Amino acid sequence: MSWREDLKIGNLRADNLYLGSGLGTLVTATAAELNAGVSGLTATAAEVNAAADVSGRLVSVADDTTYTVLAANSGKTHAIPDLTGSCTISLPAVSAGLEYKFIYAGVAADGQNWVIDTGADANFYLGGLLHIDTDAGAAGDEAVPIAGNGSSNSKLTVVTPDVGTEISMICDGTSWILSGTAVSATVPAFADQ
Repeated sequence: MSWREDLKIGNLRADNLYLGSGLGTLVTATAAELNAGVSGLTATAAEVNAAADVSGRLVSVADDTTYTVLAANSGKTHAIPDLTGSCTISLPAVSAGLEYKFIYAGVAADGQNWVIDTGADANFYLGGLLHIDTDAGAAGDEAVPIAGNGSSNSKLTVVTPDVGTEISMICDGTSWILSGTAVSATVPAFADQ
């Protein structure tokens, strides 16, 4: 019988591993030896734990006329309630990799607008959104892609968002790249400062 035939094991649990006959030589390894050859790992235990913590992934935006997005909230979803007044959402200073998602948390069309402002025309929008027209059957297209001018439009106004509105953006270090869906009877508008 070959050693391969001897080694047909369904499950194996070993507290210690010995090589050789009898008790042979105990095989041991330190954490440093197990990590030998691993490069590029720079995260601390606190950073790994923070990344694994899902409790802070949602930012609930207050019902207010202004909201300042924090760089520290990059990667988080911002839930915007059914507002009592239009809200200007100010993005943080540009930095490559900043990433945000804004979702409408109401259950019917909001009567107010979101104005998402990059802060400077030099930090314009790229990409775009899909506008889904909620007044179905009225003259015009029901679903159309929309985009800014790609050179200076730094304000996005989402007019009276409805259920399903979800806007994601990521910064390339200069511009904000948009993707998502704006559900509304009115097409979102792009503008300069």
